[in-house]
Amino acid sequence: MSNYWMEYPFLQSELELVKQFMIDSISDAIPLVKEPLLEVIQSGGKMLRPAMVILGAKLGRYKSERIIPIAACVELLHTATLIHDDIIDESKLRRGVETTQSKYSKEVAVLVGDYVFAKTFDLLAGDYPAEMLRHLSQSIMKICEGELSQYAHRYNDSLDFDQYVEIIAGKTAALFSMSLFAGAYEAKVNNQTQRFLIQAGYCIGMMFQIIDDCLDYLGTAETIGKNVANDIKQGDMTLPLLFAMKNDSSGALHELVFQSNLTQENIARVGTLVKENQGVALAEEKAREYGQDALKAIEKLKKSESRRLLEKIVASILESPKTQTYA
Repeated sequence: MSNYWMEYPFLQSELELVKQFMIDSISDAIPLVKEPLLEVIQSGGKMLRPAMVILGAKLGRYKSERIIPIAACVELLHTATLIHDDIIDESKLRRGVETTQSKYSKEVAVLVGDYVFAKTFDLLAGDYPAEMLRHLSQSIMKICEGELSQYAHRYNDSLDFDQYVEIIAGKTAALFSMSLFAGAYEAKVNNQTQRFLIQAGYCIGMMFQIIDDCLDYLGTAETIGKNVANDIKQGDMTLPLLFAMKNDSSGALHELVFQSNLTQENIARVGTLVKENQGVALAEEKAREYGQDALKAIEKLKKSESRRLLEKIVASILESPKTQTYA
């Protein structure tokens, strides 16, 4: 785990318990499952989603022994989606280390991701209400639908802003919302507060994904811990590219993306044109709008450590993407 939470000892100590729970949960797995999962778990992510489970629960009747398994399962679900994403994108790096699909093979990565999905529900079954399991299942379905929709729109020059929003609402925002809801639900937080948390989670997730899309044009493999320009190579129409193509009256950017062989030189040229045509700047502006909407929802929560830390999460995500490191 990164040092992201060092200023908040309680949260950091709870997240260490989450990490240990994840490790313990795969202790009986065969080596070809256990080894790659341990590498991912120990690779140093910020663990934003389990942190949000804990923060949501802290607004109610917090019981660590009940919340830690939920937080761990949310992070395990996220881990499974990352493992599968890296297969789709043929990514070599994730959080600064070699991906499961690159190191062990695509076949192993598929099955390890599947194992994690099954393990998650095995951990929660019987001890937690069906309502929570239903919401978790719905989140996974939304993630899959978002990823499939993104795949279906690869190299689609007619993709518009609303379609892009629908894609990232599924692939990213759904699990952020679920994280805040799950903790609050287990901790018996009132329904109105749960709704505020769901809205805040959605906006934080949208903001997070837009900033992540900007990193494909601003980051390096060293700073963000994964291969850059993947979106361009895979034909994923992210917001910086959509905005830039709209502003590029010359059509040069469109021609490069859709008509040429994407050599390294062409990819570099695409990145330059996206920035020159204000694609990244406009996308960052849209991310800030989601950030402001998130803060409006958070302001409706009672004054508390959870509220303060959620505000910190929003602020940290909105820092210049040039300073961001992998999450």
